[in-house]
Amino acid sequence: MIYKLDHFFDDAFNAVFIEKLIDPKNLGEETLKLIEIIGSIQFRLEELVDKDMFMNAEQAAYILEKYFGFKTVTNEYLPFIEETFLPDEEWDVFNEFAVGPKQVPIIQIDLYRARESCCGPDYAKLMSERLPKSEKFDKDIYALKAFYEKALPSI
Repeated sequence: MIYKLDHFFDDAFNAVFIEKLIDPKNLGEETLKLIEIIGSIQFRLEELVDKDMFMNAEQAAYILEKYFGFKTVTNEYLPFIEETFLPDEEWDVFNEFAVGPKQVPIIQIDLYRARESCCGPDYAKLMSERLPKSEKFDKDIYALKAFYEKALPSI
């Protein structure tokens, strides 16, 4: 399955496409799991680095590729990105598209809404279920701070 990671408030061309083999019978369950993983990664970033820091699509793809078996395929699907543009009022946690001449299915996940959908009193339990419990993972999450610092304008 192809997923497009995007952020409602970001430039639409900053989206990243990722891929993972998924049994079509489990697509709904796997998409929900991915949304929960993304929300959990964001919560961990807030805990380790800064409660006001928000990861972008590139950062999310990096972690998903390294720890969750996804592959970045942005170069292959970027030519179809405009087919995934939506008016503001149509954005949701996820939106489904079919792009290109072969009508390849793509599920867009809004990183902000993914995080918000995971908020609540059980967020720590969700993190415990969805994230690796390793020092290496935490170091990689903390290292995302460098991406954020590069994005800040110089004063």
